[in-house]
Amino acid sequence: MTLLTCITLASLVASSMAIMTGNLTKCTSGTANLVGDTKVFTVQVCNLFGGTCYMNHVETASANCATEALMLENQMCALFPIMTYQNNARTDASKLQVGGAGCSVSCSGTDCKFSGACVSVQCSLGGSPATYAGPAMTKTGSSSSRTTGVTDTSTATFEVNTFASIQGVSGSKTVLLSRTGNYVGTYARGGSASGTNTYTYGKLPTIAGNNYGPKACPSATQLVSAATAITKEELRMCGSTGKWVYFGAANLLMDKGMNAKYSGDSASGLATTKLVLGNNVAFLNGDSAYRSGDAMDDSRAVYLYDGAPVLMTSGTITPAKSTGMVAQDTAGQWRFYTVVFYCDLYARTDLTTCAEANRKMFYVADPNSAPSYGTTAAMSGGGSTTGALSSPSIKPKVTCSLLAALAFLIFVVV
Repeated sequence: MTLLTCITLASLVASSMAIMTGNLTKCTSGTANLVGDTKVFTVQVCNLFGGTCYMNHVETASANCATEALMLENQMCALFPIMTYQNNARTDASKLQVGGAGCSVSCSGTDCKFSGACVSVQCSLGGSPATYAGPAMTKTGSSSSRTTGVTDTSTATFEVNTFASIQGVSGSKTVLLSRTGNYVGTYARGGSASGTNTYTYGKLPTIAGNNYGPKACPSATQLVSAATAITKEELRMCGSTGKWVYFGAANLLMDKGMNAKYSGDSASGLATTKLVLGNNVAFLNGDSAYRSGDAMDDSRAVYLYDGAPVLMTSGTITPAKSTGMVAQDTAGQWRFYTVVFYCDLYARTDLTTCAEANRKMFYVADPNSAPSYGTTAAMSGGGSTTGALSSPSIKPKVTCSLLAALAFLIFVVV
C-alpha cells in the first residue's frame, strides 16, 4: 500500500470531526516538494521573509504536516497545490476538483469548511525554541484597509489574520511571503466573520496581470477525474491562449507608492526608451505591462523609481523559447517575468526606508511547468528553473496502522 493511500486513510479518521476556526492547523514542519504528481491548479510560492516558512491548507491534520505542508527556505520558490473538493468533501478523493485561487468559507454552527486556497502560513523568527510569524496587516481603528507608511512596526497596530488567502494570482501565478514587523505581510483583508465563528483572513502579496498560457484552463469546479484533456503540466501553465508576454514589478522594498518602468521595444540590445509598467505601485503589491507580436522576445530591464530618479535597475531579461510548453511563435510568448524589489534587512521596524546596501532584487517567472526563479536575470532563459529544489523520491517510513492510530489519538484528544 502506498504512502499516499496510507495518509488518505488516516485523514478520513482525523477529518471527520468539526473544524473550529480557533483550531486550524498551523504546521511548522513540511516537505520541499509538496506538489509531486498532483493534477490540480497550483500557485508558485516565493519566500523573501528571511527565514524558513511553512504553508498548509487550514484543515490539514496536524499529524500529517511533514508530508502535507510546504516547507520553503528563504529565497526559494515552490509549487503549492490548491486542493478544493466538491461540496467541501475533503475526505472523498473522488470529489477533488481542478480548483483555482480564492478562499471561501462555509460554516454550519462551529463546523466550518474551507476551499483549497485558504492557507495557514508560518515563518520562523528564530530563537530557541523557535517562534513563528503568522499573517497580519497593519490597520487603524475599525478600517478594513491596510495602514500605509508605517515607520515603526513595534508601535503599529496589526490585524492578526487567522489564516491567509491565495487570490488575485492571475497571470503571475505567484504569491510572495514578506516580513512586516513580526508578521507575514498581507496587503488587504480578504474576509472576516464574528459571532459563532470569529476570524479574519488576509490576502498574500502577488503581481497584478492577466492569465495567458498555451492551453485553456478547465473550469475550476471540474472534477480532476473528468479533466482528461489536460496534463498536470499544462494545468500549471494554462490560461487564455492569446499571445502576449508580461513584465512585472513587485514592491516589497518600501511602504510607499513607487513607479516602475520597463525598456521599450528593440530588435537588438536594450532600448534607451522606457515604457510605463506601473504607477504608484503600493507596498506588498505588484503591477505589470504587456507586449505582443515580434516585440515579445525583445530584451528588457525593469526600473524602480523613488520620485524622479531611478532607484534600482534590474538585470537584462532576455526571453528564450521554453522547453516546457508547446511550440511558441516567439520567445516570451505566454510568459510572465517579474522583478521583485525587496529589503533584506528583514527585521527592520521602519518599512518606509531601506539602506542602499540592503536593496535587493529577486527574479520570478510564472511556472513553466516547474518553479521559475533566481537571484539574477539569467533565470529568464528558456523559462527554466533556477535554484529550485529537486523532486525527491518519497518512501513510506511508517505503516498505515500507525498513521491511523495517530489520527485516532488526535480525534480523541481534541
